Amino acid sequence: PRNLRELVQFREVLAERALVFTGPDGSTCALTVQVGHPVPDPEGSGNAFCPFRLLGFEKEHGFVAGGVDSLQALVLGLEILTDYVGAQARAQGGTVSWLGSAHLGFPALGASRKPPDV
Repeated sequence: PRNLRELVQFREVLAERALVFTGPDGSTCALTVQVGHPVPDPEGSGNAFCPFRLLGFEKEHGFVAGGVDSLQALVLGLEILTDYVGAQARAQGGTVSWLGSAHLGFPALGASRKPPDV
């Protein structure tokens, strides 16, 4: 299996969002989610990958989302973000909010696979 974090380098920030982490003792600190530019698969598969990273804990956390094209890689990564950020916060014993809400403003996991209402 390929290590996508090594294969796909985070080069430039496409978008970012400021979040607030609240620790178990009630203290808060700033977190930043950054989305990198989607890139074609460096190994030439025809697919695309989009790097994401989370800054603000003691070390940088990140992942790479893949798709059949750059838009799908971006959308799937955005869907993963809520669960990913929440898991990192729980590992630190706290919670994350955006603009005072537990909803971080990212699309729900699986949202891109639901058929539209007609």
